[in-house]
Amino acid sequence: MGKDEQFLGIEDLFMKNYSYTVSVNIRLPVFNMGTENSIRRQKLQYLRTQEQFDQAKRQRIQQIRQSYLSLERTRRLISANEAAVKAAEESFKLVDQRYNLGGGTFLERQTEEANLFRARSDLVSAIYDYQIELAQFQFRTGILAERD
Repeated sequence: MGKDEQFLGIEDLFMKNYSYTVSVNIRLPVFNMGTENSIRRQKLQYLRTQEQFDQAKRQRIQQIRQSYLSLERTRRLISANEAAVKAAEESFKLVDQRYNLGGGTFLERQTEEANLFRARSDLVSAIYDYQIELAQFQFRTGILAERD
């Protein structure tokens, strides 16, 4: 209560409001170097991870291309070996007939039979290699699951 005011009783205290509130809020942007460095580190980590992902993708594409080329090589090898088997069969047939008619030697016949056996063996090996390359190609392209 001021000098000019008279105190009239306890109810006088409740009738008049003697409280005052003053508040001030100030926001200042404060640079936190730790936060700034953390953001830089996270950006660098993101760029590193992105580069690793891109590198893995390039490697996967290269593996698929290489697998496809190997598959095509073994397919052509099968064709070449099939032609070699036909030629070896024909050659053996001629040498065998000549031997049976007395014009050829046993050594010639055995040599041609060995050549025929080798040609057939090479064909089987090429077919086997093709199956392996096909499975690897299917696995790398996602056609064949790892458990299959």
